[in-house]
Amino acid sequence: MADQHIIFSKDQIRTFTKTFTMYNTVIIGLPFIIMWGSEMFEQVKGIVNLLLTDGVLAYLWEFTKMYFWIMLGLLSGIILHELIHALTFLLITGKGLKAVEFGFIEKPLIPYVHFKEQISVRAYRIGTAMPGILLGIIPSIAGLWSGSGYFLLFGIVFISAAAGDFLVIRATKGIDPRLKVRDLPDEIGFEVVG
Repeated sequence: MADQHIIFSKDQIRTFTKTFTMYNTVIIGLPFIIMWGSEMFEQVKGIVNLLLTDGVLAYLWEFTKMYFWIMLGLLSGIILHELIHALTFLLITGKGLKAVEFGFIEKPLIPYVHFKEQISVRAYRIGTAMPGILLGIIPSIAGLWSGSGYFLLFGIVFISAAAGDFLVIRATKGIDPRLKVRDLPDEIGFEVVG
């Protein structure tokens, strides 16, 4: 199994992400609608009432504020996603900051963190999964539990943002967790090095 390269094309990531997002949205969104549907419709009704009673300007102001917070949440979540990868890899391995490199894949401007050191498959899985768990699964559960559409939406978006991570984890299936892998610096994937 040593010296095996697992590389994903942008098309493979895009296709997997679309399918993963669709299933993710249904699996999480449907229970939310069943559990909290009436409250959700009350929120929508409140927005429509604002438009009808206070006029277009009040509606646009509320929409602008909501859009600002959504964009701030997305940007913060994207930065946190990569920081969580880096911190998890560093905590698991005890390596210094020089072992981590941040960057962007130019098209379609995907941020990434690259861990330069060899790492066990087990540690690689944990470091790869952590942002999807902390920013996706936990907020989704919090949204389902509390009825917060904001938590639920944030969770769904960041589970979907971790689709590529989950694809990489799936590719490690069948590889001995004690073996070492090396993250590839210029491609989406890894190399089993022994």
